[in-house]
Amino acid sequence: MALLVMMVGLGGCSDAPLPELPDLKLASFDTDVATDIQSAEAAVLKQPENPERNGNLARLLHTYGQDEWAAACYMRARALSEDDFELAYLHAIVLARLGDRESAVNAFEQANELRDDYAPALLRLAALKIELGDNEAARALYERILDIEPGTSQALLGLAGLTETVPEATSLLEQAADLRRPFGKAHYALATAYRKQGRTGEADEQLRYFERYKKREPALADPVLEKMSFLNKSKRGQMNRALALLGRGNNEAAAIFFESVLRKDPGHVPAYSFLIVAYGNLGDYARAAQRYETAVERGDVSAQLHVNMGVLELTRERYRDAAALFRTALEVDERYALAHVYLGAALEAIGDSDTALAHYATAVALDPDNRQAGHSLANLKRKRRDYAGALEQFERIVEWDDAQTPVYLRDMATVYERLDQPSRALAALDRASRLAVHFELPELATALERKRNILRTKVATP
Repeated sequence: MALLVMMVGLGGCSDAPLPELPDLKLASFDTDVATDIQSAEAAVLKQPENPERNGNLARLLHTYGQDEWAAACYMRARALSEDDFELAYLHAIVLARLGDRESAVNAFEQANELRDDYAPALLRLAALKIELGDNEAARALYERILDIEPGTSQALLGLAGLTETVPEATSLLEQAADLRRPFGKAHYALATAYRKQGRTGEADEQLRYFERYKKREPALADPVLEKMSFLNKSKRGQMNRALALLGRGNNEAAAIFFESVLRKDPGHVPAYSFLIVAYGNLGDYARAAQRYETAVERGDVSAQLHVNMGVLELTRERYRDAAALFRTALEVDERYALAHVYLGAALEAIGDSDTALAHYATAVALDPDNRQAGHSLANLKRKRRDYAGALEQFERIVEWDDAQTPVYLRDMATVYERLDQPSRALAALDRASRLAVHFELPELATALERKRNILRTKVATP
C-alpha cells in the first residue's frame, strides 16, 4: 500500500504515471450490473485521463461492493482530480473497508483539508484515530463534529469514551442516549456508567432500553454516500432504495423502484407486499389490489402480503373483507402477532368483541414486546369495564418512554378516572405531557394540558 499512499499524496502530478485499470472479470455478475460496469469501463478506455469518467467507474464498483477494484479506480480518479472532496472521502471509505487503516486515515485527512465541515467524514476519521491510538486527535474531531452538528449521538458517545471525569462522561452519555434518537450502544454505555456509580435502578432501566434498541443507531445524513444508492441497479440495490424512500414517505418514487424489482424478478414477494403499502398510501386502491391479485395468482404469497392488503381494506372500513385477509395471513403463519392484532381490530369494528379480545390476547402472548397489541388489548378491556385487566396491560406498555408512550398514558388516565382515582390519572397525564413536549408532539401536548387542567380542579376540590 506504500504506492497507494504515494499516489494519493501526488494527486494530479503530471510526472506520476496513472495506476493501471484493474482487470474487471464480470462473468458472474447480473446482466444489468455487468452492463453498467462495462459501459463505465469503456468510457474510461475511450478517455483514460478524464477524471469524471474514472470517478464514475470507481463509484460504480464501490456501489457494487467491489472494493479492491474501486480503490484502484479511485486512485486513478484522484490522481487526475486532486481537489475533489467526494473522491477523497469515498476512497477513504473503501480503504477502511479493505482494512488499510493508515491509507484510509491519509485519504480522510486529505478530504478534511478540502472540506472540514462534513460530519460523516470526521466521524469515520475519529473512529480510525482511536483504532490507531491517537485519542487526542479523535477528541478534537468529535468536538469539531459537535460544533457542526450539535447533539450528534455518535460524537457524544465517542467523546464520552475519551473523557476521564465520570460526571462529565455520564453527562455526555445521557445526551447520546436521548430517546428521541434511540441508540443501543449509548444506552449500554450509560448503563455501565450508572452501575459504576452505584445507580443500580437507572442502570437497569438503561439496560432495558439497550435490549429494546440494541440494533438502533441515529441516522447521520450522508448525502455523498446516499447518492451512491442511485447507481445500484441490482435487485437488492433497487429494493433497498425503495424501502428507504417508503420510510421517508416518498411513496410514488418507492413504487417506481418496487416495480423495477418486479421487472427483474416477477416472483419477488416482498416487492408485492410493499407495493400494496405504497399504492395504499397514495390512495390508489386499484393498483394495490391488482398487485395483490397478481401475487396470489402466481402463488408468490406471504403472511405479510395478506396483512398489508388487509390493512388497506381496514382503512377503507371494509371490515369483513379485512378480517378475511387477516385470517388468510394466519393460515400462512398462525404465530404472526400483527395479523392477530389487525384481525382483532376488524372484529371489534363489526361488534365481535369476544373474538377480538381473544386475538389481542394471543398477539400479546406471542409477542409480549408488541405494544400495539398491548394497547389494543388494554383499550378493549377498558371498554368492557375490566379496569383491572386494562391497567395490567397499560402498566406493561408504559414502561418504555418513546413517542407512543404519551398516548398510552392518556388512555391509562381514563381508566383511573373511571375508577375515581383522579390523583393517579393526573400523575399519568403529567408524565404524558412531559413526554409529548420532549418528543415534539405539540397537538397532543395541548390536548393533554386541557385534560390536566380539568383534573387539577377535581383533585383540588375536597
